[in-house]
Amino acid sequence: MSSKKHIKIFLVYLLLSIIYFIKPLIEGKLLAIGDAFIEILPLKYFYKHEFLKDGLNLWIPYFFLGMPFVGLLQTGAFYPLNFIYFFLPVSYAFNFLFLLHYTLAAFFTFVYLKEISLKDYPAFIGGFLFGFSGFLILQKTHITVINTSIWLPLILFLYEKLKKEINIKWSILIAFVLSLQIFAGHFQMFVYSSMFVILYIFFLFLKVKRNKFLFYSFLPFVLAILLSLPQILSSYQLASYSVRANFPYRVFTEGALRPYFIIQSISPFIFGGGYAGKYWGPQFLKTTSWFISSFAFCLSLFTFLKIRDKEHYVLFFGITTVIFLILAFGKFIPIYKYFYHLPVYNKFRGTSKHLLECTFAIVVSFAYGLENILYNKEKNYLREFLKFFMAFILIFISILFIISSFLSDDKFKILIFTEESNKILLNYFSISLKNKAFIIPFSFMMLYMMVLGFIKLKKRISLMSFLFIIIFTEAFVFGYFHEKDLIRAKVKDIPQIFVEKPNKYFLNYLRKDTSIFRALIIEENLFPLFNIFAQINYLNGYDPLIIKNFHKLLDIRKNGVADFRLISNNILISLLNVKYIIVKKELEKLIENITYVDTPSKKTILEIPYIIHFQAVSKDTPHKIKRGIRIKANTFYLISAEIKGKANGAFTIDLFKWRPHYDNKEQQMWIPSDRIKEDSFTLFFKIINTGENAPQKVWLRIISYSTTPLEVKNIKLIELGTKY
Repeated sequence: MSSKKHIKIFLVYLLLSIIYFIKPLIEGKLLAIGDAFIEILPLKYFYKHEFLKDGLNLWIPYFFLGMPFVGLLQTGAFYPLNFIYFFLPVSYAFNFLFLLHYTLAAFFTFVYLKEISLKDYPAFIGGFLFGFSGFLILQKTHITVINTSIWLPLILFLYEKLKKEINIKWSILIAFVLSLQIFAGHFQMFVYSSMFVILYIFFLFLKVKRNKFLFYSFLPFVLAILLSLPQILSSYQLASYSVRANFPYRVFTEGALRPYFIIQSISPFIFGGGYAGKYWGPQFLKTTSWFISSFAFCLSLFTFLKIRDKEHYVLFFGITTVIFLILAFGKFIPIYKYFYHLPVYNKFRGTSKHLLECTFAIVVSFAYGLENILYNKEKNYLREFLKFFMAFILIFISILFIISSFLSDDKFKILIFTEESNKILLNYFSISLKNKAFIIPFSFMMLYMMVLGFIKLKKRISLMSFLFIIIFTEAFVFGYFHEKDLIRAKVKDIPQIFVEKPNKYFLNYLRKDTSIFRALIIEENLFPLFNIFAQINYLNGYDPLIIKNFHKLLDIRKNGVADFRLISNNILISLLNVKYIIVKKELEKLIENITYVDTPSKKTILEIPYIIHFQAVSKDTPHKIKRGIRIKANTFYLISAEIKGKANGAFTIDLFKWRPHYDNKEQQMWIPSDRIKEDSFTLFFKIINTGENAPQKVWLRIISYSTTPLEVKNIKLIELGTKY
């Protein structure tokens, strides 16, 4: 195919991308939701305005105690396509790259399908289906997943070139593209797609049967790692200290695809969401759906059953679909526990991301099937598929009918479901014109049947065009209605939406000296990284690679907001150079209680340095010890202890007196079980204010509600000073 034709195909895909997102683009809005909006966008602003300042600015100071900018893999500091940010405003560059990556996903799939000898039309449709597949469209909140995944078909294309001409130039090109995947910002997707590529290498080796081919096939992985070594080392160093280091098995298995979610390949919103209404399924829709189209899914299955013996590519992609679908099931398959012991692989969670490989494999099989329908002179192929497709539709209807009948049975309704949940389930599984989760997919199935039924007429071009219109419409209906709140801001409002509209009243004040001091957010409705636009240093923020000890110390929540109890630790926030606290009005009194403290000298009231073993008899019978001490009224004390063990219950240290009664949660250091670790001693502490009515003599109580053994040492009560 000529380069001019390639350019035309690329431009057509770009046009389709624009049409797909035409409404928000016409409205001048930003194509970002979720993490892409609250995290990636501010980091791109830093990338544009400060990364190249005074050479390479490798440190971002604006959240936590600073973070290594390159180590934050998702910033894509060395990803070549991100260089467009240096030439365009951040918002426009973001939108352009958003559209470009969907375009490239489709185009790379097209050139790969052409390379394995498919005709233009099946290759074009296959490219579109992968570029706008459910997997990629639903990952628009995680743009680094998209940026990494789209290079997979290009890598396979280059391996096909290597198969035909075993030359080091192809190895170098493959290495470059593999390094692009690493630089793109999602190492998990690089590893997952590399697993697919390695299987593909052995598949091609069975055809070539030359050891030289194996050498030139694996050489790119070595070269790619060397090319991207600065990124890998920086990210590895940061990750080894982060909350994502050494996942327990429970976290490793999070985000696995539930086997019954396969039905979403036919009816994507059967568990709610999109055009079907409010989502009620047990998992996030964006991590479970792999919808391509009912037609494509069915044709790929039929193609595998029909021609796998004649066409080796169909056999390979059919087998790999099954392999990676099983891996996507994760913890729901018995053998998955062994994968936890695989180096590198056990650093990731969300095995449903293996749906990338499944999606691509299905698209390739579909393209082969479509070519046979359109160009195979044996008319019985089309006839047999129509029968298969009809049976497929009937099975789909039967499944819904059986589930609906099951839910309608009064016995099961009472035993399993509440009345409210039963109504929800019946609504989504009913065969009814009111049920959009059924009627919309069913309508598209009927349209496909009609087009295929007339495909043998002379006006084939018109029918082929109509077939694409249906495919595009179905993809658009799926993607557009998945996120009705797709856009949060207009392009021209960035970064003003962060630094003017919601936060203007205190920004100018904070800017004065937060280059030296830090601010702390105790607020729910602020974007956690908006301060990057405002160039204000925050103690807290949001990033998946937050340092583990820092996370434990400050108890930063997922939305980037610090727990309000941190205010009580005025020594901690002072040590971390916090001068300003952004707080809700209802917490202002708590702030006042800890602001003015006279601390001429510290005085240790009680110290137990040796290890004490705690184990509760039962959840209702905790293990307690107590020590009599003297305290002062209206005085601040520091309670601290180091604890180690596999806790299954809370641990507390408090000040207590029966008569006169003195027992207040503000005088208590309460530690939930999930904060206590079994691998090493962890320091816990809290600053308390005894209040005006504190008695002189009290008990210091140490209580464990854990029925598993705990070790506690260095228990201290230190007098800090008196409020004045």
